[in-house]
Amino acid sequence: MTALLDIRDLTVRFGSGPGLLRRQSQWSEALKSVSLSVAAGETVGLVGESGSGKTTLARSVLGLVTPHTGTVSLGGEVIDARRKADRQRVRRDVQMVFQNPYSALNPTMTIGAALLEVLRRREGLDRTAAAARAAELLDSVRIPTSALGRYPSEFSGGQRQRLVIARALAARPKLLICDEPLSALDVSTQAEIINLLQRLKAETGTAYLFIGHDLAVIRHISDRVAVLYRGELVEEGDARQVYDAPAHPYTRRLLASVPEADPQAQRRKREERRALAERTG
Repeated sequence: MTALLDIRDLTVRFGSGPGLLRRQSQWSEALKSVSLSVAAGETVGLVGESGSGKTTLARSVLGLVTPHTGTVSLGGEVIDARRKADRQRVRRDVQMVFQNPYSALNPTMTIGAALLEVLRRREGLDRTAAAARAAELLDSVRIPTSALGRYPSEFSGGQRQRLVIARALAARPKLLICDEPLSALDVSTQAEIINLLQRLKAETGTAYLFIGHDLAVIRHISDRVAVLYRGELVEEGDARQVYDAPAHPYTRRLLASVPEADPQAQRRKREERRALAERTG
């Protein structure tokens, strides 16, 4: 079965020196021969600490970063971001929910105008049909239709993230990349957004690449989990398998850092973290 998203041997390098004078030693590899796939309707959690390459991978899928080597394929077709037709296909099939809902919406546009812009440009709907579809999108994320005439500043962080998700779904994407979508929200609001994403997945069949560092959240929402460490994919597998029997020392260290409510479990976690730190440096 062809994967919806298939990343093969992806290497991304960034240089620190001036272009033509840049020496090999001045290149740093943000991603090192990373291979990862996402099937239609599947949620893959991508976890790793800051600087591990998670966002670089997402930007590579969107065509915002040019890989040094390797390929990104959608539905079995290799995407070349230099080609206009491929860029249009990515915009049609892949949407992104960013980390900060406070900067993701244009503060000068009403919610209705922001949704109508997407619907008329990408769906080719007339104004009446686009307005009806916009109301449906707001209903799907549990926001009243009265929001259509309001501005982003009138909403809470959790409501804004719901609106960002509604705008992303307006293009009917096959894949939704969620880049740390909960980090700017409080715990209760995080739970609401997780439940919303799971419900929308069940209703629409949209696949998710869910990027984060909160392992408890990643485990809860993901079918499979991939672990990035310093630009390398060090572990990948079924979510339960990765959490119950992690194979890589870095994965075990990440899991040992997850807070536990039980004091004895907390003490055990601290001991495991110390032992892992000694073994992995």
